[in-house]
Amino acid sequence: MQATYNSWLVGLSIVVAMVVAYTALKLAARVADAGKSGGRWWLIGGAAAMGMGIWSMHFIGMLAYSVEIPLRYSVVKTILSLVIAVVTSGFALAIASSSKLGFARLSFGAIVMGAGICGMHYSGMAAIQIVPMITYQPMLVLASVGIAVGASFAALWLAFKLRNDGSKYVSLARGGAAVIMGLAISGMHYTAMAASRLSVGSYCFGGAAFDNNWLAVTIGLVAIGVLALTLITAVYDAHLVTQRRQQDERRRELQFQLRDASREAGMAEVATGVLHSVGNVLNSLGVSASLVQSQLRKSRVANVERVANLLQENSADLGRFLTDDERGRQLPAYLAQLGEHLADENRGLQVEVAAIASHVGHIRTIVAAQQTHARRGGVIEAVDLAELLDSAAAVHFADMGDVAIRRDYEPLESVTLDRHKLIQILGNLMSNARFALKEQTGGARQLRLELRRRDGDSIEVAVQDSGIGIQADVLGRLFEFGFTTKKDGHGFGLHSSAILAKELGGGLEASSPGAGKGARFTLHLAAPAAIARKHA
Repeated sequence: MQATYNSWLVGLSIVVAMVVAYTALKLAARVADAGKSGGRWWLIGGAAAMGMGIWSMHFIGMLAYSVEIPLRYSVVKTILSLVIAVVTSGFALAIASSSKLGFARLSFGAIVMGAGICGMHYSGMAAIQIVPMITYQPMLVLASVGIAVGASFAALWLAFKLRNDGSKYVSLARGGAAVIMGLAISGMHYTAMAASRLSVGSYCFGGAAFDNNWLAVTIGLVAIGVLALTLITAVYDAHLVTQRRQQDERRRELQFQLRDASREAGMAEVATGVLHSVGNVLNSLGVSASLVQSQLRKSRVANVERVANLLQENSADLGRFLTDDERGRQLPAYLAQLGEHLADENRGLQVEVAAIASHVGHIRTIVAAQQTHARRGGVIEAVDLAELLDSAAAVHFADMGDVAIRRDYEPLESVTLDRHKLIQILGNLMSNARFALKEQTGGARQLRLELRRRDGDSIEVAVQDSGIGIQADVLGRLFEFGFTTKKDGHGFGLHSSAILAKELGGGLEASSPGAGKGARFTLHLAAPAAIARKHA
C-alpha cells in the first residue's frame, strides 16, 4: 500500500523535536545544578516533559503518515509508548547530569537511550490496529536503530558538555546543538517509518480513529506549550538559584569583611591597650628618673671630697688639727651629720631605683603578653587557656592597679583550636570589662576570671566585672551587628565575637543583675577530644 506524508505535519514534528532537544539541554544543566534533593524532582519533572515531547514528535510524525485507509490506534499501546518515552528521558537526564561521563558510560547510555527511542517508536507503530500486520525492511530498521544510538550518543555528550558552560555563547551553542539533535531524532523516526510496509487490502479494526490534522496540531501545540513552560520554569529557577548563590557569595564576602574589620579593630584595641599601658608605666618611670636626678643634684657626696681634702692638707700634724684647730674640732660632728644625710639619700635612691626596676619589669610583662597575642592566627593549634586568659588581662589591665583580679581556674590540658579567634574574643571581653570598670563610680573595682569544665566535655571561660552593668532592655541586643553602648564604639565587637564563638564550636552569652551591678560574659567551648584534667 502506497503511503504519503503531510509536509506541514512533518515540519511540525521536526520543530517539536528541536524544542525537545533544546529543553533537554537546559534540563540537564538544571538537574546537575539542583543538587541531590532538588535534582530528584527536576529529574522526575524533566523526564515527564521530555518524554511527552519526544512522544508527541513521534505521534505527530505517525499522523503525518497518510495511507488509503483511516488508521486506528490501540489506546493501551499508545500510552505504553508514552511511558517508554518518559522512562528513556529520565535515564538520559540522569546520565547527562552525572558528575563524570567517560566514554564507556557514554556509550552504554547511548545504547540504552537509543533502544528506548526505538522501543517507543515501534511500540507506537504496533498500536496501529491493522490487518495484516505491518512488516518492516530489515536494513532500514537497522539504520533507524543506528541513527537512534548515534543521535543518543551526540545528545548525551552535548548535554553533558554544555550544561555548565558559563560563556556568553552558550545559548547559541545550545541552539545549534538542538537543531542538530532535532534533525537526528526526526531522521531516526522517518527512517523507521520508511522501513514499514503495509500490504494491499489492509484494513483497521477497533481502537480509536482520529482526524490526523487536528489531532497532530493539538498534540504539537500542547507538547510545545508543556516544553515551553518547562523551559521557562527551568530558566527562572536557575535565575533564582543564581541570585541565591550571588546573595550567599555576597554574604560570605560581608562576613569576611566583617571578620577582617573585627580583626583589625581587635588588633587596634590590643595595640591601643599596650601603648596606653606602656605609656602610663613610662610616665611613672619618668617621674622616678626625675626624682633620682633631683636627689643626685642635691647630693652631699661632694662634701666628703672637701673633708678628705681638708684632712689631706693637715696630714702632717693631724692630731693638733683635730684638737686645736676650730675646723678640726667640728669635723667629727660634721662627719656624723653628713653620714646621716648620705644614708637618707641612699635609702631614697634605692626606693626610686626599685620603682624604676619595677616599671621596667611591668613593661616587660606587657610586651610578653602582647607577644603571646601576636602569635600566628588562623591555624589550629594547642592553646593553654589559662595562659591566654592571663595574657589578655595583662594587656588590658596592666595600668589599672586599683582593679583586683581574682582567678578561679580549674586545671585543664591544652585545647586544640584557632588561637587567633579565641584571642579576638577574649580581647573584646577584656576591653568591655576595662571600659565598665573605668566608668564605675563607687565601690571596689573587681575583675573575676573563671575557667572550668561544664557538662562533661564542654568548658566555660567567664569574664566578670563589678562595673557599670547592663540594663535588662539592652542585654537582648548586645550581639546585634552595629549595636553599641559606647560613644566611640563601632558596634561589631561582640557581634563578631559571637560569630567566632560559633566557629569554635561554642557560644557566647551575657548576663547582668542590672545597671551599676556589674556584668558577666561567658564563652562556652566544645572540645571533647582536646580537653582533659591534668593528672596530679
